[in-house]
Amino acid sequence: MGLLAGAGLFLLIAGLSKGGMGGGDIKLMAVLGLTAGWPLVLVVFLLAFLLGAVVGLFLLLTGKKTRRDPLPFAPFLSLSFIISTLWGLQLWQWYMLYL
Repeated sequence: MGLLAGAGLFLLIAGLSKGGMGGGDIKLMAVLGLTAGWPLVLVVFLLAFLLGAVVGLFLLLTGKKTRRDPLPFAPFLSLSFIISTLWGLQLWQWYMLYL
């Protein structure tokens, strides 16, 4: 279930973004989804986008990157997976409590 959710979400994003998400990110998320399982794959997904947004915004504000520059997403996926492995259930419970 985690593999299908992880790969499926990223396939959908890749299709809608017309090349904004690479095939490597899709494969990595499929493996992370298989390893993390359901529902922790959603924690990985949400954390990766949150971390990517924070770092991307910081790089934009400091002038190190422009909106046209690519930002690799695999490091955010990897860090999110590590965080979700250590504290994923607590983060999921907290998220569901305030949803």
